Order: sequence, then C-alpha cells, then structure tokens
Amino acid sequence: MDNFDPRQTLFIEVLLPLNLSNTFTYRVPYELNEEVIVGKRVSVPFGKSKVMAGLIFSIQETPPKDYQARYIFDILDNETIVHPFQLELWVWMASYYMTSLGLVYNAAMPAGLKLEGESKLILNPDYEPSLELDPNEFILLETLKANKEISIAQASSLLKLKQIHKYIHSLYLKGCILLKEDINEVYKPKVVNYITINPDVQNDKQLNVLFDELEKRAKKQLQALMTFIAKYSITGEAEKTDLAKHDLTNSAINALIDKGVFVQESRNKSRLNYSENREAIEALETEQEEAYQQIQLAFLDQKPALLFGVTGSGKTHIYSKLIQENIEQGKQVLYLLPEIALTSQLIDRLQKYFGEYLVVSHSKFSNNERVEVYKAIHSGKPQLIVGTRSAIFQPFQNLGLIIVDEEHESSFKQNEPAPRFNARDTALYIASKKGANILLGSATPAVESYYNATHGKYALVQLTKRYDGAIMPHIEIVDMQEQKKQKRIRGIFSDTLLDAIAEAKKNNKQVILFQNKKGYVPVLECNVCAWTPKCQNCDISLTFYKYQENLRCHYCGYTQEVVSQCGLCNNKGIEL
Repeated sequence: MDNFDPRQTLFIEVLLPLNLSNTFTYRVPYELNEEVIVGKRVSVPFGKSKVMAGLIFSIQETPPKDYQARYIFDILDNETIVHPFQLELWVWMASYYMTSLGLVYNAAMPAGLKLEGESKLILNPDYEPSLELDPNEFILLETLKANKEISIAQASSLLKLKQIHKYIHSLYLKGCILLKEDINEVYKPKVVNYITINPDVQNDKQLNVLFDELEKRAKKQLQALMTFIAKYSITGEAEKTDLAKHDLTNSAINALIDKGVFVQESRNKSRLNYSENREAIEALETEQEEAYQQIQLAFLDQKPALLFGVTGSGKTHIYSKLIQENIEQGKQVLYLLPEIALTSQLIDRLQKYFGEYLVVSHSKFSNNERVEVYKAIHSGKPQLIVGTRSAIFQPFQNLGLIIVDEEHESSFKQNEPAPRFNARDTALYIASKKGANILLGSATPAVESYYNATHGKYALVQLTKRYDGAIMPHIEIVDMQEQKKQKRIRGIFSDTLLDAIAEAKKNNKQVILFQNKKGYVPVLECNVCAWTPKCQNCDISLTFYKYQENLRCHYCGYTQEVVSQCGLCNNKGIEL
C-alpha cells in the first residue's frame, strides 16, 4: 500500500454483506500493510466463530475508541474487485432508498464472491516450546497437541472465555499455532481437459514408426490418432469431451496419453460464449437518421434523451448505431431491459452486430456464470453489457452510454428482496456521475419521464412512423356508456365488437379477446347514473370478488362490503 510504513499500525473499515448500515473496524497485521487497498476482499472473524469475507471500505491509522479491534485473517484478492465509484454508488443508494449499506453490497456482489465459513486452529509443528506463555495460552496449546484441529468456538468453550481472539492472536504471533480457514468458496472455474499431440512425436519419421507399432498391437488407438490428426490438424488441440463426437473412446485416448503420444492439459475455460462473427448495421431511414442526430445534439448538451417512438419504429436500430459509435471509441455501453424474457431475441440480433464485444448479465445466471460476467466486465473486455435491473451493479471501467429500453416498465423497480430500488433512476444517477450519456426509450413513456422531456430536463426525440413502411394497426375506442344509452350492448359486449368478430369469422380469420381481469368483475356500476364505488385512499374503482363477497382496491389493498345502493343517486340497481 502506497504511503504506509510497513511497520505502521493500520486499521481498516470492512463492509460485510449483512443488513447493517455501519462498517466494522479491524486491525491489519504488519506483514499485510503493503497489500491493503480499498476495494479488495478480506477474511475477518465475525461473532464467536464465524469467518466472513468483507470489503475494505476505507483505511485509517486511528484505532477505535471503545474497543480493541480484532485482526483480519487474510487478504483474498491480488487486485481490487470493486472500483471506488461502486462504493460511492452503494452509499448513495443506501441513503436515497433508505436501506442499509450492507444490503446494497449484498445485492451488488455475485454470490460467488461472498464467502463465509469457520476458522480452525492447528498446531505449528515448528513452534519453539521454550516460549513464555499465558496460562490460557498454555491450556489452548495443550488442547491442540491432543487434537489435530479445533474451531474457534470449541476453543472458546474449552477455556470458558468469550473473548478468545486475543489469545489466539498472541499464539499466532509467537508462531505457536496456524489458522486454517474453512471458508466456503462458492465460485468454481470451469476446468476443461485439452488434448494435443506430444511435440516429440510430431515429425513424419516418428509418426510412421508409431503407426506401424499401433497397427500391429492397438488398432483402436491408431484410429483415434489418425482421426485426431485429420480433424484437429489446424487447431492442434481439442477438448477431450469433443473427441467422443468422432467415435474416439476414452480408453483409446487415455492409452495414448499413457504412452506419451497425447498430452492432456487442464485449463480454465470461460462460461461466456463470445461470437467472433459480425455483420454490418443497416443504414438508418430518414426519420431514424433525424432522431439519431437529435440524440447526438442532446448528448453534446449533456442531457438525458427520451426516444418516444411508436411500436416497430426501429428504436433498436438507433440503439445499435449509438452502441457501435461508443465501441469504436473504446467505451462500454450498458443496455438495460425490463425482463429476461425480452433478451433472447434481442441478444441474437445484437450478437450479429457486436459479436465478442457483447456479454449478458441477469439474475437467472448460475453463481459461477455471474462471477465470470462480473470479472469480465471488471477487466474491460466486453464493451456491450445487456442485462436486467441487477446489471447496474456491474464494475464498469469506461462507461460511455446507458440505454434503458421500455423505460416505463415497472419491472425496473425491485420490491423484494431488499434493497428496493428503481434501476432506471439509478442509471440516471450513474450517468450523471460517470459523465456518460443516457437514452430512455419507450412507445409509452412513464408520466414522469414525459414530463421531464416536455419541460426541458430531458431532450424529447420522437419517431412517428413504423420502420420499413409498415402500417400502424387500426385502433377503435368504443364508449361503453354511449353504447349502453343507445341500447347497443349485448351482455358485456358492444355491438361494435360483436360486428367485428362476425366480420372476422366471415373471412375465416381468428379473433383474440384480451380481458384485464382480477376478481370476478372489475367494477360494480349503477344502472342509472353509472356511479361506481371507489377506494377511499386511491380514488380508483373497487373490484368485486365473488368468493370473498367484498370489494377490493388493487393499489393499496383496501376492502369494503359489497354495496347494494348507489352512493350518488340512491338507486338500488347496482349491476356487475
């Protein structure tokens, strides 16, 4: 660590993934002073016997006033895994969304990077028996001589001491004991066995001798060798599991390994699939080009932009153009989507354009995949990160653009588990602090976004036509109150709807009817004045639930008994 004397006493504030707003102060052993950096993980004692992985939040020279700080066990990382801005973001989120800093940290870090376990004590075989020991230290050491290893909890129980750590640390410094950390490392890299031909047998003369020998004694091994040469002569290596596709048996492969013909090497392999094939992005149409230029002007003014485009207007086409521009400048792009279900088709499209630059991040990945995505983004390799709301926590290196598609969607809000946050609003904060551009896109913008765009806080960019000349569907709104007055209602359907259904059937076409329905019927209504009972809190119509025989508000949960009389004209004709 720069600027710290190797023999200087250092204390660190450690952030743990717990529902707590405070950090915990720990002391750093002298020998680890130079390795202590904010953003690295450390293993620390927590409670009586737990070992946890926490994050170095800050470094100081002042000891805590009210208690003696315990020593950290070890530093878990060679390099930082969290950037300073991530810590700044977590502090802001904890304050803005009124939650604990520990919960934000817990949500932000992949599970594979959060470790927990129990520390064990073992006797150092090289310790000096003549050392002067405290009585409790002596008892602990004698216990260790009789046992291979004991946990901190067992040591505390044996000595009947709650504050056992000072004796453990003293014995550790005297070289009498060693600490063995049974810490659960969730992340496991994917290990693949690769097969290559031994360089010592690759010249023609040696191969001919080998062929003759195998032909006499091991024809299956000869077939395996010849197939390998035919299929993998260009790459020079193959995954062992892939060889089975060419009818190469494990017994033949292992026999060739034993004979020194094949060489087997185990290597870590990324779980992330990068495609190297890329296609050019099609040229923008006139209206799209105009929208693209307006967005660029907004970015020059350092304003967020709202792309208000009808469905099918080619918003994704514009996004792709902006992404390409940022990638060419060496910057990263975060592309936020509300639902995982929306990603597959979009990923296929973006993969064609951006290939190896793209990585996907969402909460349905396995723990191992999430760790690899996190580490890849931390390294700066993928420049386009496509993901759902949790992607805002990724360790961006050089963020140039954030795209929030379907920005109106409620899925950007996390309600459970805590922390509860809005990814769109958090993205706006990230963009403002990182100096990145941000583009919100929607065919039906959120009220607050549209208000900000029409009042100058955001730039408003509109697309009114569908891409490639496609025609907008015809939409007709039927006034049910007017239809009822004209007695053009049959059951719950208007004559207009029934006529349209009849016309579709006449033309041998299909009909889909969508009904937004919770409860038995959405409203009760007076058949004279059309009054409906409303929620006293939210002023929206109450829904009738037949089974419970009550009226319920779908916003706040308010319930009341079913009414039998109009609250406006006192008519007793209340209809479903």
